[in-house]
Amino acid sequence: MVNALNKYVKFQKSKLIESIKGTVNIEDEAIHDFRVTINKTRTILDFIDYWSYGNSSKIEIYRQLRPIFQRTGRIGELQNHKSLLPDLSAQTELDLDFLVKKLDYHIIRNKPFLEKEIKKFKKTIPRIFNRINREIKKAALGKQRIDAAANYQIRLEKAVQKQLSADQPSLLHIRRFMKQKVDIFDSFQESELLSFYKEFRAEWDILESSIGIWHDQMIFLQWLIKGLKWKRINDEQYKIMMKLIAHLRSSTKRMEKQLIRSIPRL
Repeated sequence: MVNALNKYVKFQKSKLIESIKGTVNIEDEAIHDFRVTINKTRTILDFIDYWSYGNSSKIEIYRQLRPIFQRTGRIGELQNHKSLLPDLSAQTELDLDFLVKKLDYHIIRNKPFLEKEIKKFKKTIPRIFNRINREIKKAALGKQRIDAAANYQIRLEKAVQKQLSADQPSLLHIRRFMKQKVDIFDSFQESELLSFYKEFRAEWDILESSIGIWHDQMIFLQWLIKGLKWKRINDEQYKIMMKLIAHLRSSTKRMEKQLIRSIPRL
């Protein structure tokens, strides 16, 4: 287990460093990869904490990752909004060019803040990942849960089922649990510990991605609602935004019901 974790953490460190240049240049794919890598690293931290009965410095390391994760998140959301516009324009037959320009403005406006945050973060990367390696070693030498990897998967599955049994299941929580299931499986992919989960891995990934599409539209819907208060929009643009909001409310509600029905119940 220790070797598998160390190898996975080393890979995430290299992926993070590899994506930094593109992230500074606010390239869509690089920012997405950068955030995915941080998410995978946080999942490993959560697992180490579980494995060691809470005897880890998870929160302290989380705090070091949070500022850059939030900064890239702001830009990533804007880029996701922009990527939705061509399909939405085709579906609604609305001219959304003014929203493209608005999004481009906000993306560029965030670049100097991102550059500043990345400059600080680059210096902390070796320290963060060295700390994670020490946490793995400490967990391996201390009191630890038996069959932690398999039991962690069971714990995540129970969390999904608990959401499904609620009066109002949260797709956001379910998506986070599904992401963690995929990440933990991938971190032990060369181990026999989780070999019996192999057939489910693709299903988890597809489900998580489907919920991600719904989530992107929900966040865009919230952005549009706030945008109704913009001072520099004319009456025609306001009407277009209202039509788009109505379309998204209808489609996201329909998607949410379909997704909840599609999640396997045990």
